[in-house]
Amino acid sequence: MLIFLLLAIEVALLVLSYLILKRDIFQPFTVMMAVFVVSTTIACFNFKSWHIYFAPKTIVIMSLGFLCALAANILVVRIPDIVREPICRPVPKIEVSYVAIAVVVCLELLTLYFYYQDIVRIAAIDGYTPGSNLLWHYRNATSYHVIASLNPLIAILTKIVAAIGYVFTFIIICNVLDRHTPVSKICTLCVPVALFAIQVLLGSGRQELLRLGSFAIVVIYILINSRNGWRNQYSKKFIAGILACIPIAFLGFYLATNLIGRKTSRSFFVYISTYAGGSIQHFNEYIMDPSQAKPTSHFGEETFPGVYSLLYKLHLTDFHRPVHLELRPLGITKGNIYTFFRRPYHDFGLFGMCLMAFLVLLVFSWLYASIKVKGVNNHTNVAIIRYAYLFYWIILASIDQYSIGIFSAGTVLTLILFSCVYYMVVQFPAKPDLEWRYFFEEFTSFTHRVQTQLKSPGESTQET
Repeated sequence: MLIFLLLAIEVALLVLSYLILKRDIFQPFTVMMAVFVVSTTIACFNFKSWHIYFAPKTIVIMSLGFLCALAANILVVRIPDIVREPICRPVPKIEVSYVAIAVVVCLELLTLYFYYQDIVRIAAIDGYTPGSNLLWHYRNATSYHVIASLNPLIAILTKIVAAIGYVFTFIIICNVLDRHTPVSKICTLCVPVALFAIQVLLGSGRQELLRLGSFAIVVIYILINSRNGWRNQYSKKFIAGILACIPIAFLGFYLATNLIGRKTSRSFFVYISTYAGGSIQHFNEYIMDPSQAKPTSHFGEETFPGVYSLLYKLHLTDFHRPVHLELRPLGITKGNIYTFFRRPYHDFGLFGMCLMAFLVLLVFSWLYASIKVKGVNNHTNVAIIRYAYLFYWIILASIDQYSIGIFSAGTVLTLILFSCVYYMVVQFPAKPDLEWRYFFEEFTSFTHRVQTQLKSPGESTQET
């Protein structure tokens, strides 16, 4: 029954953070507590089927982590010497030429082709043969085989496509909120985002689409509030829209299962509960029985596997381990996700876990506060894109410790590519666009004249 005490503590901290942190529902700690409330609520619904016996030690550890995170957020928000007062700025309208969109789409299509070819190659390592489940073999190979990895050039191309997807999502949101962009142009801007989504599904993944959805929500919130002067006044429609995103995300996550080769016989509720709430019980199981976990032999090996993976590929170390943790029972199924706290607690102990919670929330709180005081320019837009992209670390806090994805060469490359893609797209010369339209108009006129000339002799013959 102690899990209900944990839920009560989380709800109390959620309300407290809302009141202390200037009633801003997207302060990092407030969002962190909101997702923990959702996950713990789902775990409570499965109290009997999962045979949950919550240990008092687990509640103490998690509560200490929460308090350290809250202290970091308060430090940034409540000390006036750290940040200035937020400013009011309009939502920028971002013009993108049709030629730039065409170039981007061609690059994405080319990447998808080569990406598919490499997926077939990697899946063969895990025993894939034509007619079997390609995406299942690909995911299994990349998750559990050290030698299975994308061709470096193709990996870079997929990162470019990912950067394109996020940048164009930001551009679409800006232009929709501006309300002066034609619907036809908005639909055209959606094409690069759709191709990015296809790439994600082709790679047997869904998490990147959830990340894109959370990215869009954060961007919308920041742009709307910056336009309103950060008065933190929320309409019922806005709150309802955010709440509606939760079941929509769960439903999309479940329906995408068959698309990416992960068939399941579990019901919607059981399947979603495993991912969204199972982490709470798994962390509790780990605290009660840590013996099943692999002992730490290298500094931060669970928390920073991406760093060790890079060092391994550069032949700077012979140590390498998969990102997945040990499986633990969860009712009729098993799982291996353990909330934000498991990895740093296992690697660094209680003090290290609390320190990491403090530092992560300190960084995000400072980034969030700094965005509020920036003016309207391209530099601010790139800063918002990067912040919204990294904020997935906070949104995923109740499920897993996303340092496994943040501290990696891929994330650094993606953050750099955001700037490159954004400036190349928005500063693409307008003249080529005009020349393209002029060429299209002249070509249309030319074909019309040719058709007329070809038709004329036939008509004159009939008249004679």
